[in-house]
Amino acid sequence: MAITQQLRHEIADQVTAWEGVATTEQADGRTVFTYAGTEFAHIDSDGSLDLPLSRRLRTALVAADRAEHHPVYTETGWTTFEVRGESDIEPAVTLCRLAYVYRRLDESTHDDRAELAEGVDLDAELEAFGADDGVRDAMLALRE
Repeated sequence: MAITQQLRHEIADQVTAWEGVATTEQADGRTVFTYAGTEFAHIDSDGSLDLPLSRRLRTALVAADRAEHHPVYTETGWTTFEVRGESDIEPAVTLCRLAYVYRRLDESTHDDRAELAEGVDLDAELEAFGADDGVRDAMLALRE
């Protein structure tokens, strides 16, 4: 079942307000969100919000009942959340924010990209997300 353009636009409007976020609309109806040229989330036309995360973080989100395993890429960190209506906008944006912070921190570990983590207050982000110990530990592992 496809979600309305309005729901996708409401999510996109909030996500693109964050520093450095770009969005593109794909021919297949997918809305892709990127930071520093790297995808951190996309919404398929059927309402699936897909997030490329670490397996450890995906496992923690699934255990906390905040997301699901991606139906196709089950052996990866790809994570899915189904956007079906207005009540799913806030959790979708919250998951996008977690994926955005994850991507910034992960990309900052590569050569000459440390500046991508500047200004990220991970403790405040995790508090705003309402992270349990599993999610917190998976995100803090990015600092190691």
